[in-house]
Amino acid sequence: MNSISLALIVALPGSCTLFSSIAVHAQCGQYFFTRVIVGAGSDHGHSPLVLSNGDIIVPGYSDSYAGTGLDITIVRFDQYGVPIWAKAYDLLGDDGGLSITMAECSNGDLLLAGQVNGVDPFGSGTEKGLIMRLDSAGQIQWARRIGSSGYWQARAIREAANGDVLFCGSQTQMSNGSTDSFVGRMSAGGALYWIRSYGSGGNDHWSSMHELPGGDLVVTQGSYTGIRQPWMARLDPSGMLVGSWIYASTTVDDTFLRSCMNADGTFLHVGYTSSYGTGGRNIMAILTDDLGSVIWSTVFSYPGMDNGMNAVQTTDMGWVIGGKLGMDACLIKLASNGNMEWSAVYPEINPSASTIWADLVATHPDGGFVISSNGAGANADDMIVVKVDSCGWACSYAPVGLVQSFPTIAVSSGPTAPSGTLLTTNVQSWSTYDLLPTIVASLLEPCDPQCWIDLEQVPLVACVGVPVAICPGTNSATSGANSWSWDLGDGTTSTAPGSVMHVYASAGVYTVSVTATDTVNGCADTLQMAVTVSEPADAGLDGLVRVCPNAPLVDLFAQLGGSPFPAGQWSGPGGSPSNGWWNPALDPTGFYSYVVQASSGCPDTSRVFVDLFPGAFAGPDTSFTLCTGSGVVDLDLLLAAWASAAGTWRDPSGSQVPNGLVDAATAPSGAYVYIDATQFCADSAVYDILFDICSGLSDLHFAGGMSAWWLDDDHLVFLCPMDLQSALLELTITDLLGRIILKRDVGWSREPTTLALGRGRNMSCTILRLFDPTSQRSATVVLLPHH
Repeated sequence: MNSISLALIVALPGSCTLFSSIAVHAQCGQYFFTRVIVGAGSDHGHSPLVLSNGDIIVPGYSDSYAGTGLDITIVRFDQYGVPIWAKAYDLLGDDGGLSITMAECSNGDLLLAGQVNGVDPFGSGTEKGLIMRLDSAGQIQWARRIGSSGYWQARAIREAANGDVLFCGSQTQMSNGSTDSFVGRMSAGGALYWIRSYGSGGNDHWSSMHELPGGDLVVTQGSYTGIRQPWMARLDPSGMLVGSWIYASTTVDDTFLRSCMNADGTFLHVGYTSSYGTGGRNIMAILTDDLGSVIWSTVFSYPGMDNGMNAVQTTDMGWVIGGKLGMDACLIKLASNGNMEWSAVYPEINPSASTIWADLVATHPDGGFVISSNGAGANADDMIVVKVDSCGWACSYAPVGLVQSFPTIAVSSGPTAPSGTLLTTNVQSWSTYDLLPTIVASLLEPCDPQCWIDLEQVPLVACVGVPVAICPGTNSATSGANSWSWDLGDGTTSTAPGSVMHVYASAGVYTVSVTATDTVNGCADTLQMAVTVSEPADAGLDGLVRVCPNAPLVDLFAQLGGSPFPAGQWSGPGGSPSNGWWNPALDPTGFYSYVVQASSGCPDTSRVFVDLFPGAFAGPDTSFTLCTGSGVVDLDLLLAAWASAAGTWRDPSGSQVPNGLVDAATAPSGAYVYIDATQFCADSAVYDILFDICSGLSDLHFAGGMSAWWLDDDHLVFLCPMDLQSALLELTITDLLGRIILKRDVGWSREPTTLALGRGRNMSCTILRLFDPTSQRSATVVLLPHH
């Protein structure tokens, strides 16, 4: 298991400079660190609070500073463990107690529940409850002292959904026995609404409280009438009892210490049991619904006196339990079904008896966990804060062998009687002062050992003939591995450092073995992994097809060679969609890809290149009427402007028309076919020609032959009509595709007439049609450019 270190140098107010490095465990990826807050006297850490932005709040108490007796202390760290601020609160004599706990408000303010002690204005001489609201910088917004007589201790606090402040704990002022539990509600501004007391006749303590979506409260801890028993109760929003349940034995001590409310509305209660497991006191966890029914229960046995202090839910819907194994802190990771996944012990953290009702662990937004309490050995009187990764890794990480069992735990009804409303709170003017100039934050990182190699790799899949990268999860720069030996399972070996790239020639499951060695420090690690190699799919062989522009649809699959698998996916040039059919009129030329997937996960791809042969163009099919008096007509003059005049003509009988010239007086009417075979792809067009005597218009003569003259960009037609039956004709001029260029009525005389068609009109190879409304006959001629 390897780590890297990131160095930070942070200057704090006053004379203290913190040289900080952050270690990151390669396997799990989250950074981790250890911080020790050292004062001149005793400094105790309590329940860590991780804020929504990743900052870490650690409350506690200390006699290292200038206050009277013990003072409550709060240190705020950033997400990397660098102190942001630290403050002490000098209240009434010895302040703090066994269960200082905090909560974050929706606006960033902080809530604190704890105790004050010392000079008692009520004359009882015992400790009283403390509820405080602070801003995000630790300044007191308001503070309330709870209780007018007897003993009071606040053990849990949270902001309600409506902004109220909820708190609970234990007290003797409204006792039904030695000590009773209580729950209270205040406004956001610190006005007390009510406090209710709940007891069994013995010693009862509540140290955990959660609000359900409807406003009901779930509170837990223990009830003591001769022996300790785990106790859960459900209250309505006004504090009236809805249900109450007692768990476990009636002959030996068992108790809850804290409860975790889960995302699905269930609760994981943790504490200790002497009724189940082996040896003395063991860690116990019970999962219940919100009405107290047990879903499962589990116990972890280890030699010595052990406690489960609290639990937090993880992103995989499991949990991490924070507890004690003897004197040392421990974490236990549970799956969602309660099975243990890993456990670790942290000998540098020794939760003392003064933190028995404290949360030990909190969840960090990056997936890791924060532990705070007291240090061990030379740091036994110092506050310690340890950030571990999601695998529980920290510098002092050590796996621990716990024995897990799943006992069946009985449930019985518990204490039922709430009583009393206490309306006495005290507004105090307590002092707070900044501790940063006197705090020393010592760093126990970096913690890389001299020789540390851990190869990790999940099974791989590969395809025959395709390179696969085999990269064990290690960091050779920090592990010191300088010698590598590979056996790739198919007879191939390698000494490549860190990773290899390999191609397997046949399908199968291969066992890869790699050994990384640190020859300087004398350690090594060997990893074996399975590589499953599968045959790829067969997309066939690449193909090539060239077609004429007027070709039918092309089946691309039929152009592939080999034996391609069917039902693959086609795509066109640039990844454009394709259905596997190529349409010459619509689709672009280029490469068309065919991809075949396979259950083995090894796809195959082939391509078909589609190209067009150059094609001729004979023009569109059309029809003409030519006057029999037009003389010899060149049929090429009927072609569209962009059609080639290098082809051949055939008359209606199929005979070739020499040079495309026909005598209008003798040529037969019908379908004249023009064939252009000058390109690889020939083309033909049908010109349906009617030779008409053009009665009434039979003698149309054009100056200079059938011509149109251009003079100064004006189009002039010189007409010499003869034997007209009407002096008024309708004139229509179109291009060879039939698009009208000019249409008008014109008057004619028997003298030659000049018709100006307008500047800028290109009259090259246009068609002129004359219509005689008197005879209802028409004639069509072709106008040629005159050069």
